[in-house]
Amino acid sequence: MLFRMFVIITALSLSACGAVAPVPTMQHYLLDVAPKQNSGSAGAQIAQVRVISMPDYLNQSSLVMMVDDHRMQIARYHSWADRLNDSVARIVEYEYNKRLASGVEIKDCQYCYSIALSIEHFYPTSEGDVYLVGYYQYETEQRETVKQRFNLSGKMKADGYQAAVAEMRALLVLLSQQIAEQSRP
Repeated sequence: MLFRMFVIITALSLSACGAVAPVPTMQHYLLDVAPKQNSGSAGAQIAQVRVISMPDYLNQSSLVMMVDDHRMQIARYHSWADRLNDSVARIVEYEYNKRLASGVEIKDCQYCYSIALSIEHFYPTSEGDVYLVGYYQYETEQRETVKQRFNLSGKMKADGYQAAVAEMRALLVLLSQQIAEQSRP
């Protein structure tokens, strides 16, 4: 009798192990849609962009989403494929230089201007909004430093981290456009 109970319990235990859901696979995301295309193919490299500060919750490999007021959730299986600082700087630099390349005539000039970004908030929400907040600095031809705030938001076109990353990239393109309009050399 004891042997039968042991066999039944073992069989139930083994069948329960088979019913456990498989572990999700790790997903990696790039903000740069075509990194090779972004590196130097915009024409003249008029400006260099660097990220001078970013909040701690963005200085990690996992994606982050605001799930309710004042609470951020770190994604377990959704990660950046590259350092977020580097990706943000590359995208803004590429888009900025692409916008100005056709309208600015600068001879023998590589990185004539420097733009420094400070990101204060950059995240999607569980409601489908995406926010990019901070400021950028650049120097005028008169060597005056100008500091300009930005507060951009967008709406995800679908649910999920893939849609969030696409909208995050769209906000960086929008930021590049804003910087190009404000800081035109």
